[in-house]
Amino acid sequence: MNTADLRSIKTEKALKNSLLGLMKTKVFSEISTKEIYSSVLIGKSTFYNHYVDKYDLLSQIISDEVNVFEDLLQKRVDQITNTDLLIELYESLYEKKEAFLTLCSNQNDGIDFKQILTVKLSQFASLKINEKAFPVPNDFVTDLYASSALQAIIWSLKANQPETIATFMNKVMLAVYKIHS
Repeated sequence: MNTADLRSIKTEKALKNSLLGLMKTKVFSEISTKEIYSSVLIGKSTFYNHYVDKYDLLSQIISDEVNVFEDLLQKRVDQITNTDLLIELYESLYEKKEAFLTLCSNQNDGIDFKQILTVKLSQFASLKINEKAFPVPNDFVTDLYASSALQAIIWSLKANQPETIATFMNKVMLAVYKIHS
């Protein structure tokens, strides 16, 4: 990798961290592009060489986080009975907890990070939940699971208990999966 590539990677990382840092104290709509690039000591033109605007930057951050989340979920779905994979999912998110919690709690001008994650969780749950196992519509079951799973993840990150909550949620999922598979 050449020096220009490294500089570009460092600049993008700094801008992402800057926006996330600002989002801890301000609503996204109140953050100016100038605040983002000024806090990392770069100029306006450098910012615009990397991103169209602050929405593009936020979109890239969310896209990166969703991709990581999907990769972790895919590992989990492939081996649903492996408790260690759910613990790995929680611990991997714990390593990025500040960014994850900031995106979950901030109003992002129409980009609802929690809703995106809930949809992803629901899609993955639908792969494992037997449609005929429950006396209610499958959409209800997968949505219930997805919202509960996301709430468990958020709670575990806030409480610094990724392994404890992951183990508990795995027992719940395995009980449902075992009873109805």
